[in-house]
Amino acid sequence: MIEHLVQTISMSYSTTEDRLEMRCRSGDCAHSLWLSQRLWKRLTPALIKWLIDSGVGSPQAGDFIRQSMSESVAEPVIVPQYEPVKSVVTNMVTADSEPSDVDPAVKWVPETWLCTTANLSMAEQKIRIQLVSERSEHVYVLSMSALETGHFLIAQRQALKESEWPFEWPNWLQTESIVQPDESVRFLH
Repeated sequence: MIEHLVQTISMSYSTTEDRLEMRCRSGDCAHSLWLSQRLWKRLTPALIKWLIDSGVGSPQAGDFIRQSMSESVAEPVIVPQYEPVKSVVTNMVTADSEPSDVDPAVKWVPETWLCTTANLSMAEQKIRIQLVSERSEHVYVLSMSALETGHFLIAQRQALKESEWPFEWPNWLQTESIVQPDESVRFLH
């Protein structure tokens, strides 16, 4: 098993694949991870419950999360020869990139990677998500604070706006008040 600690994520929804794509940067490599609707619907309520149990969930906490996202932008995950229609960024997420922006130090790992299992470890201050695929020896780990988890969920909500995945988002994760710099790209941090 080869474990990758995820540093930055860019998210987008693929209508062709009907999956949530997470382009992740780990060290000097960029990876593309795919989540199915079924796995996503099992993972997301657990993240929301952990946030609520951690004390996040009030309108004030939601306002703080949205404000912190609108004030900062993460560095993008640059992927050579990749042109997504839309993407959402949090610093656990990023924007479109031109091939000329490609960092030569970042190596793209072209392996198609579909997450089949998400293992959660929850502590009071951090949540650890281990994404596993039965078809790969690579394992991706996201370690996030409550604020980062809030950013991660809001980024997912933004990326999935065009999907037909039904989901009842809590009011404190609503993002309508976030000012977007561009209609085609939403930056979240």
